[in-house]
Amino acid sequence: MFRKGNCQPIGLYWLDWLEDNNEAPLMHSLSIARLGLFPLRLSVFPGRKLTRLFPSALVMVMGLTVATTTIAADIVINEIDYDQAGTDAAEFVELKNTSGGGINLQTYTLELVNGTGGGATVYDTIALPDVVLAAGDYFVVCANAATVANCDLDDGPNTNFVQNGAPDAVGLRNNGALVDAVSYEGNAGAPYTEGTGTGLVDDPSITDSGIARFPDGTDTDQNNIDFAPCGITPGAANLSCDDNPPQVTSTTPTDGAIDVALNSDITITFSEAVTAPDAAFSISCSISNAVAFAASSGDSTTFTLNPDADFVAEQCTVTVAAAQVADQDGTPQNMAGDFEFSFATEGFVPPLGDIVINEIIQNPSAVSDTNGEWFELFNRTDAPIDINGWTIEDNDSDDFVIDNSGPLNVPAGGYVVLGRNADFGSNGGVNVDYEYSGMFLSNGSDELVVRDGSLAEIDRVEWDNGATFPDPNGASMSLISPVLDNNVGANWCTGTTPYGDGDRGTPGAANDCIDMIINEIIQNPSAVSDGNGEWFELFNPTSAELDINGWTIKDDGSNSHVIDNSGPLNVPAGGFVVLGRNADSVINGGVSLDYAYGSAFTLANGDDEVILLDLALN
Repeated sequence: MFRKGNCQPIGLYWLDWLEDNNEAPLMHSLSIARLGLFPLRLSVFPGRKLTRLFPSALVMVMGLTVATTTIAADIVINEIDYDQAGTDAAEFVELKNTSGGGINLQTYTLELVNGTGGGATVYDTIALPDVVLAAGDYFVVCANAATVANCDLDDGPNTNFVQNGAPDAVGLRNNGALVDAVSYEGNAGAPYTEGTGTGLVDDPSITDSGIARFPDGTDTDQNNIDFAPCGITPGAANLSCDDNPPQVTSTTPTDGAIDVALNSDITITFSEAVTAPDAAFSISCSISNAVAFAASSGDSTTFTLNPDADFVAEQCTVTVAAAQVADQDGTPQNMAGDFEFSFATEGFVPPLGDIVINEIIQNPSAVSDTNGEWFELFNRTDAPIDINGWTIEDNDSDDFVIDNSGPLNVPAGGYVVLGRNADFGSNGGVNVDYEYSGMFLSNGSDELVVRDGSLAEIDRVEWDNGATFPDPNGASMSLISPVLDNNVGANWCTGTTPYGDGDRGTPGAANDCIDMIINEIIQNPSAVSDGNGEWFELFNPTSAELDINGWTIKDDGSNSHVIDNSGPLNVPAGGFVVLGRNADSVINGGVSLDYAYGSAFTLANGDDEVILLDLALN
């Protein structure tokens, strides 16, 4: 439909082209009352995107008709890879110039859109550079040029750059007008869906897979027709989505599996039937080295590798050689690249990383979490390690890349403190070596993951809202020793040394864990009665003497007793104290007690608990 308006005295007519959602004409005719040349102005309404450009048309005399022809948008969103297995670290969006001439991208912006619940919230707007994109050429915007081939604009962040849908979308604007949009995993809100995005899914289990236009560059304004899951080709023409190269879709054990049985077989499943000789597979282990095996397959899709001998306690890597694997449909195609996965068998103890997450304060009380959160890294080696360019993240969407405008060295055997606020006056009195943003430390369950410049995982801590880890308020979670496995809650304690404005911890220094171990219990003596002979022993594993006077012993019921020794009750460094109901060794079974708590605390012969709380009731 058309409307005429905006008559100008200079003899030019401006016409508004109104296109209905269901209208996609290639040609329209209209009558006007003036001879001359005129441009056409396109009216854009809610829910519609600017998809066509209209050249000047020749206006005939009144009563004759004029024809105008639509022209497809010249720059299109051509390929998206938004989801990879594990951490999304190789995401990109590819554009293509479908016109016959070069186009400067300076007037274009790329929009990343959160479509949750059918909405359309732009969470990132990326201005494209002053670059002329040649006819038929491609421009790739990526999260990390180190992980994406042919990346032209590294926009970052390095991980979780493009959201994973259900649904989400990508939009492209030229001088503010929307010229292309792709919605995936459903329909994002207007105007970011063309037709429907239902069924467009980038399966992270398929290596080097994304969604792409096929035929390459074709745009019919129907997302689920123009796009399909395809093997990725950033900066190059899209491959046929009907005959993709084979991919490994699943393995047993899975990548990163632990405690794998020593007598396990290995299974590898492909996306389609393939030809794969024994030479296509190899198994290399940290102790067994190259592992001999026999390979078999019943359907040419799933292959089983049966090792000649059982594994030992070790870490193993399985490699599938791309050049040795070809599909069996159409023209045989090899895998796009080698595939590797690793696992650890029963009894394997992983070596400690060089950089260790050593102390965390996720819930300060002297200042707000926003000002007072920090964590500490420790260097276990005898040489400094530069962590500039490393990535800190959790298992969700929090992350940041350390950008210190130069080295950020962790000294040999030393520490660096990273915090949300580097201002000593407002952060609770912490000397922060690096201030970050984009990372929040949950007071419940959360994670800290450290990755080096190549995104290899260096260390990880996952705390659990007090289930096994300490859950302090106003104090740090402190690793008892940097040689311990820091992803085991029992290896952490609560910081006790006051710093700054009164929170407790040792930022930038060795941890001072006050850690007392309930080491021995006799709840049912036979030589004497329970009332005389019950006792338990405490052990101090630290390197400092510890006074437990004023501490509380209790159970989950009503038994409770505050230690009152009328002075210090010191537990020697590396030493013991014995607490019991009766201090008289003649009638208590011959036990030399350090402290008698009397009848206020009893040890049941069935189910019971002994809980020890320090002065802060931690």
